[in-house]
Amino acid sequence: FEWLPALLEPSPGKPWNETTAFTEMPAPVSSNSQGAMLKFDLALYEAYSQYGFEAPVYVPDEGPVTSSPAFFIFLSVADAVGPSVPEGLSAVVFSEPVRAIVDSMARAGNQLPAANTDLMMKTRLATEVVYPSKLRVEMPPGWKAPPSGQCEMRPWPGQLAFSADDPMRDARCSYERMVDSVEHNGKQYDQFVVVLLPGEETPFPISLLKWRIKATSPGTEMTDFFNNPPPAFGTRRCGAVCWFFSTVTIDGEYIDAPEEVYSSPPPTEMAISVIMDRWPEGRNDRPGQDSRLIFRFQLGDKGPYKAGEILPAGQLELIGPSGTDIPIRCYALVETRVQNLFGSIFNASQLGVDLWDPAAMVTNCEGAGEFAVISIDAGLVSTKTYAFALRFRTPFLQPTENFWTMSFQEHFTAPMESYLLWQFPQIDLYSFAENSGPSCYMGECDGAGQYVAIPVKITVRTVNSIKTNGELQITAPMDFGFNATPGEELVEGDRPTECILKEYDPKNMSKPPYTWRFSERDCLIADRGMELDGSGTGDMRTVRVIMRYTKNEFDTRPPKEMSPDKLFTIDLWVHPPTSFRPPEEWHLESYEADGKGLDVGDQTGWEVRRTMKTFEHSNTGGVNELTMTAPLQVTAGLVYIPNFIIDWVLPANAWLHDKLVLTGPEGFLLQLQHMAPNSPGSCIERTMLLPPRVADIEPEATRPTVCRDHVMTFDLSNFGRALQSGELNRIKIELYNPESPPAPEKNYWKLEHYAGSGSKAMQTSAIAASWPVIPVLFNTASGITGTFKAAGSKTTISFDFQCVQSASELQIDALVPKGFLFQDAYATANVSGVMTVPQILVRSYDEIRLVVLAKRYDTIKLVISSVVLSEEPGVTQWRLSTWELPEEDMLGTPYIRDQVFMQGFLIPGLLKVVKATGQTGREAAAILQENSNLTFTLVSSAEILAGCDVQARVEGAGLAGFKLFGEAAELWLLDEEGEVEVEKIGEWFCKDQARVSEDGYMPFSGACTTDAETRSRMETLDYSNETLMNELEAAGRFADQIALKVHKTAPANRHMRLKLQVQNSQDRTTFLKERWYISATLFFSGTSVVELISTNDGAYVPLSVVTQLPTKPDPVPSHIAPLTRIEVTFELDPLDSGAEAYAITAPLGYTFYHPCKVPIEAEKLRTNPKEMRCLALPDSEEGRSRVRVDCDASEERAGPFWKKGLGTQCLRNVPTILYVETPYQTPADIYNEWFCEAIDVIGSNYTSVGDRLGRGTLDGFPLENMGVQVVYGALAAVPVDVGIAFRSRVDVPRMGQVLIIGPPELKSFGCVNKRGVLQPVSLGEIVSCESSMDPPTVRLTLNATLPAAQHALIVPGETSSKDPKQELNVFDIYLLHPDGRNLDVSLRVPGEPVQQGLRASVWPLWWTRPRRDESYSNFFVTVPLEVIDDVDVSVYGILITHPSYELYSDSVEVRTAFGETVFLEKDSIITGKDEEGLLKVIVRLDKTKRMRTGLSLIRFQIAVPEQPPLFNFWRVALCGDKMRDDTSGCSLSPRPREGRGDAVLAVFALAGFDPFDTGSGGQEFERAQIGSAERSTKAPAVALALLAASSALRLR
Repeated sequence: FEWLPALLEPSPGKPWNETTAFTEMPAPVSSNSQGAMLKFDLALYEAYSQYGFEAPVYVPDEGPVTSSPAFFIFLSVADAVGPSVPEGLSAVVFSEPVRAIVDSMARAGNQLPAANTDLMMKTRLATEVVYPSKLRVEMPPGWKAPPSGQCEMRPWPGQLAFSADDPMRDARCSYERMVDSVEHNGKQYDQFVVVLLPGEETPFPISLLKWRIKATSPGTEMTDFFNNPPPAFGTRRCGAVCWFFSTVTIDGEYIDAPEEVYSSPPPTEMAISVIMDRWPEGRNDRPGQDSRLIFRFQLGDKGPYKAGEILPAGQLELIGPSGTDIPIRCYALVETRVQNLFGSIFNASQLGVDLWDPAAMVTNCEGAGEFAVISIDAGLVSTKTYAFALRFRTPFLQPTENFWTMSFQEHFTAPMESYLLWQFPQIDLYSFAENSGPSCYMGECDGAGQYVAIPVKITVRTVNSIKTNGELQITAPMDFGFNATPGEELVEGDRPTECILKEYDPKNMSKPPYTWRFSERDCLIADRGMELDGSGTGDMRTVRVIMRYTKNEFDTRPPKEMSPDKLFTIDLWVHPPTSFRPPEEWHLESYEADGKGLDVGDQTGWEVRRTMKTFEHSNTGGVNELTMTAPLQVTAGLVYIPNFIIDWVLPANAWLHDKLVLTGPEGFLLQLQHMAPNSPGSCIERTMLLPPRVADIEPEATRPTVCRDHVMTFDLSNFGRALQSGELNRIKIELYNPESPPAPEKNYWKLEHYAGSGSKAMQTSAIAASWPVIPVLFNTASGITGTFKAAGSKTTISFDFQCVQSASELQIDALVPKGFLFQDAYATANVSGVMTVPQILVRSYDEIRLVVLAKRYDTIKLVISSVVLSEEPGVTQWRLSTWELPEEDMLGTPYIRDQVFMQGFLIPGLLKVVKATGQTGREAAAILQENSNLTFTLVSSAEILAGCDVQARVEGAGLAGFKLFGEAAELWLLDEEGEVEVEKIGEWFCKDQARVSEDGYMPFSGACTTDAETRSRMETLDYSNETLMNELEAAGRFADQIALKVHKTAPANRHMRLKLQVQNSQDRTTFLKERWYISATLFFSGTSVVELISTNDGAYVPLSVVTQLPTKPDPVPSHIAPLTRIEVTFELDPLDSGAEAYAITAPLGYTFYHPCKVPIEAEKLRTNPKEMRCLALPDSEEGRSRVRVDCDASEERAGPFWKKGLGTQCLRNVPTILYVETPYQTPADIYNEWFCEAIDVIGSNYTSVGDRLGRGTLDGFPLENMGVQVVYGALAAVPVDVGIAFRSRVDVPRMGQVLIIGPPELKSFGCVNKRGVLQPVSLGEIVSCESSMDPPTVRLTLNATLPAAQHALIVPGETSSKDPKQELNVFDIYLLHPDGRNLDVSLRVPGEPVQQGLRASVWPLWWTRPRRDESYSNFFVTVPLEVIDDVDVSVYGILITHPSYELYSDSVEVRTAFGETVFLEKDSIITGKDEEGLLKVIVRLDKTKRMRTGLSLIRFQIAVPEQPPLFNFWRVALCGDKMRDDTSGCSLSPRPREGRGDAVLAVFALAGFDPFDTGSGGQEFERAQIGSAERSTKAPAVALALLAASSALRLR
């Protein structure tokens, strides 16, 4: 403070003098007054007078900190008279506080120009700032809001969030923008203001505030502004280049005096600034350890120093991550000698580090936490790179902002990423229960939980990966002990313990975790020796989790590791101490396989509470203390557990205000599902049974109990009195097992006692192991789904069910009845929509076991075929169970997962028809087309109950088949011998109309049709009117079934007789189609279910009817090529016609070749019988070829006639194979029929055609050309390679021929022309090649057998100058036998249409040959494109493709060898792969110019393949004006003549080559005038393209 004495008034003015009368100061101010002291001259001051004065005073910028903030007033006595008289008076008057902002700071984490950085700010307020007042910080010009425009305010490093008592936690931060606030170099700059608004309930207090925001630093264009700032304005001292901190009211009034903080100009970024990866001696990245880092830096020449300029002395400021501790005196901790850092000067030079100049000595180092200031003498050079090491202590916790910064000589570094602390970034510890263990002495234990270990879950993330044979060690506090697995052998001297290691993806925690297999980890309890022999403590509190990997050629999964990008949980089982323990630290460390330490970490455990005296449940399989019986343990899922009780004894009283919490294993439902959790009445039924005083007041005692899922909370307020310590308590719970078993680590019951007052903490608890739960398969169903359903039949059955748990095997056991045979069975399974064919592991009597891979809750429909049903009819009982193989031992014993005991389907009885007779008038037979009375003698293995419906149904022949009449139908019971009718037990279903009306049930629609109605409908049939009959057939068959009602039971295996009237089939053929189905069914009116009681399954009925011959199967040709001699196989059956021979008539156009009998060949499976004879007949009137077939081994004539044949019996059930010659094309459908007639002979002319005893019409077959494709570049009058690919369906013997007839418009087509010579490609060597041009013909004679397969060849030719007519532009290809007959044929194969206005040719490829070593990874390919004449059509692009090669480089060169040829578009080259995956090179041409005469070379690099391409061909396409800018439309598919883009004008196919063969010389691009290279000796590409046409599709 400083007074202004000259302006002093001797008496105060207003407002002070308005309420107080002042006496003027009796003396003036002394001239000795100075600064903060104001002294008055001597004067008389009267007692009890009110003196005062008024004077101005200067107030300091900030409050005093070295003296008391008060005014001291002294009134001294002029002449002291001794101790009895005071020497003077004094007073202390406290001043108003100086209201000024102080200690402000703004520091950027990244000081580089125009950097987005964290801005750390602080300020100390003198006055509280209450909402809506605010704190403002004006930023210097150039500083601005980050790109997001948001402050993103948060605490300083070291804190993730503001603490609960930090006033900044509720503050809101924003940016204000003062537009064009500052001008510099003629440019206006905005100025930004940080505005902090306090929370409405949390003002900014009188204290130091610290916060951090995002901002963008000034650019380099502002450097001059900061170095030469404009003068300060107003009351400011440092002007615009300062940070201006102020607090203002809502009206804009200052609350405290503002503070200005100088801002430095933007520094220059160092050219080099890194933390070296080199691991120096002494480095230790574990937390809180002494460590050492090497920093490398170079200033560069971008700043104030030129290249090579020597730097003056200066201070290097180093700032580390929060928590780093650099000692105050750190001079001795700085090392600059490269020999000590890197071992030698040479090593340093290899790392790009220069020697530290001896003159530039480090003279001092001062540290403060993460800050260090290193003083360096002059001598360093701006453009040299230096390194130094610094020792420090690492942080104890991983810093949130983990980087270092360095500044030196007006240069600054970008933040340098620091190391990660080798500290587990996450450790969580959860114990299922917090009780102690029982206290045991001399075998006697006090307390619950004996032998029960408590599950503990540890969640951890690592910094360093723990790889194979590395380990994670977990050490529990003293007196804890991990549970050793009984019976396991020692591993590495340590005892195994059960553990579950799960791996989660932190990015998607909803994804199910991966559970590590046993083979991928060992969990061992570290051996601590023994106390008795002094070898150790003997404790079992350290577990080693070791990463394992066993190589397995069948398991290609890589080794597992605990990596930093995953989160892991480890479930362990631990025995707690036997008494109370406060929370203590659990220690974790990880190690590499060689024992080198990795991460460390600690986590506080839980407070161990005392255990209950007793805690147990009744579902153990032992004695139930309630019933005093020993029931079996209930393990089935969703099953009720009878008399389930829980007993417990507390170690201390539980008072009425206390609570008990019972926790069951997850999945057990203690809550009623229709009630809200923890609501009144939300629990399942429960009853307290003990103590008696509580049981007496039930249900009121447990009425306040509430439940949530598997947790039941008892409020003891209604118990009447406290539960006493040492007293037995018992509760009965109406409990059901869950659907699926709980996880092993959660399969426990737990009871906890919580205090109801005071701390309300848990007082005691206990756990008890639960029982295994075996889920029950649900949604079960079964049935007989096969055609045959009767007992003892081989059929198909099905089982439907839904599993609860995953499984790999399914076991099905037939329990009742016995006698199922699965020996020949096979199965299919639909697992949740996915069809599979399960492997069968076991199939035997009454059981089958299959491999069925199912996930949780998969729905499975299993169909088992070829099962022989039990011969005992009745309802079946089954056991279905699912099993899983141990993942670690696939040959081990499976363990059960789910099961169900279920009632299955009903096996119907077998209803046999042991005898069938017919009576037609006087004839004891059924005659075709006549009305007959039929009698069936039946025997059923199942009892036919009264009330059953017996149905007889016939099917197979349609309207031409049997017609059944029901009114006279009867069912009779026969005597024991099965001969004499004893009693009628059934009659027509509708005989009793009253009963039918009462039941309302009909076995089938039309069951009550009368015989008169049936005959009336029969009168509408006209079998000669095919159209009418077709219409009636479409309407459905009628009179094909009848029903009888059984009114008296027929015992099993008792003979019965069914009588009915029928009209027989129209002919023998329709009769033979018919099949009789006789069954007994029973209708249950309550469920509307119809149950099949017994059936004959449509089995053969021995009923004879006296004929049309079979019309199936159709004739089968050996080959279907046109103009070819083939073999046709017939299946001839004369039935009972007694025919002497067959007359066979071929379709129009076919001709029987003679001799027409195909010779017998022993090696053929199907061949003619030896006795079969085939003779020629005259053609029919329609000109159809005919033959006569009968049985006669001799073909010798007897006079003018052949000998009598042996009939047709030899033709039954054997093939009849005849030679036939095919026509040019398939006959019309009406003529494509074969007629087979059973005939008699006339007199002694055994070759005659007499009476027709039977006739059948067989469908013909279509003729198909051999598969052929022809590809060539069809430009007008251009020499081309014509590629022909064909798939032969027969072998062509040696000296056979390939005959190709081309379109007559081809100018050239032959064995050789100016394009080259014919190449047989896949045909092998040829004996000769002959060609002619009228028409264009090529004939090749083969030197070896050509197998039936895909083949290709290349024929040189020259296209027509004009586009030929489509009908003439075809090829005919013949494969000829050496004797000249056709073996396979393809006619009218379309040729390529000619493209006019475009005459160009693509020469054979050139390439450079790589060597066969690793140094040659690529070779060049050149595509020579010759434009023969100036082009008249637009060509927008050239497409080059190959199906296998890959480009080595995207670089493509296009060069003109002569002429002008092509003009390229800008960005002309596009490379890559097309949608089909083919290599693609597209050269885009100038759309405004046409191609000109000349030769262009297109060269590119191809990667050397690991093996030669399977389909080695190239295609070059010219694309027209339909090619879009994105090149779409200019595309080829792998199929030669299909899938071309709409822009393709012409396609050239080029021969591929082996890149390691002799190339084209390697200099073709430089010496283009050498012309085309020698034609490749490999298979021409066009042929291979065609050859691959179908197989390529399969490969893809």
